[in-house]
Amino acid sequence: MDVIVLAGGSSAEREVSLKSGAATAAALQARGHQVTVWDPAEVDLTNTSIRPDQLVFIALHGTFGEDGQLQRLLEKRMLRYTGSNSFASETAFEKLRTKQLLKEHGLLTPDWLTHSLKESQLQETDATLTWPVVVKPNAQGSSVGVSIIQSPDELAAAVNEALHYDSTVLIENYIHGTEWTVSVFEDRALPPIRIQPRERFYDYEAKYHSPETTYDVVTTDDATVQRLKEAALQACRLIGTSGLARVDLILDQKQRPWILEVNTLPGLTERSLAPKAAAAIGWSYEDLCERICHAAIGERRSV
Repeated sequence: MDVIVLAGGSSAEREVSLKSGAATAAALQARGHQVTVWDPAEVDLTNTSIRPDQLVFIALHGTFGEDGQLQRLLEKRMLRYTGSNSFASETAFEKLRTKQLLKEHGLLTPDWLTHSLKESQLQETDATLTWPVVVKPNAQGSSVGVSIIQSPDELAAAVNEALHYDSTVLIENYIHGTEWTVSVFEDRALPPIRIQPRERFYDYEAKYHSPETTYDVVTTDDATVQRLKEAALQACRLIGTSGLARVDLILDQKQRPWILEVNTLPGLTERSLAPKAAAAIGWSYEDLCERICHAAIGERRSV
């Protein structure tokens, strides 16, 4: 294959994207494929020549990568690319749209309020919220701008922090339980991973830098694992993801899975979770990258 790997970009997740792109390019080159790496922060993709026989491997995260903008551009040019189409990408990237869809179809997701830059006053109390709460930007990844706060007097500062990254903020009920993620590849749920950060939640530092975060890949097939897998599959089917996706969940004290968000372009760094799950079923990192490519080549896009 002749593959163009897109990595870097201008989002808050640029550092992670560069690592994902470098690892992906090395894996595909090791399998004998011709690989070129482009950084959209430096290359104008609207005018750059890409042949119809080439495949665009999207290793970008965050805005103009994961949010549907890039996908629409590539669809308009009728080019082949990895991952979900523009509609699914946009839906998953906006947490509010995802949560509304999940709730409409009876899947568990934490209750929430929204606040935006257009609103002059912050609503600090509501019957749907219980403390603590989680404050997060509506459209952002890698836990950028996310806070867990204990009381209303902390809310304004947390909302202002999240507003640095998006004009709309979600204020969610905090679900007490354990953190899990389930990677989904072409409607197949891979083994769930329990995440155990040293700090209170799996923030950016815990994801990408802390050596004290531990991961437990669960390859058994008990009722709890089945519930996690089924919740992840239902979420991905609702959104219409393609190729590789990842669903983040909380398993509460009653062993119920609460869906937090769906990631249509999971990280592919040496610390990323989807490759760990793939390895548990015997797929090497190189296997996973090739499978992502073949899924894109063999798929008919519908926008």
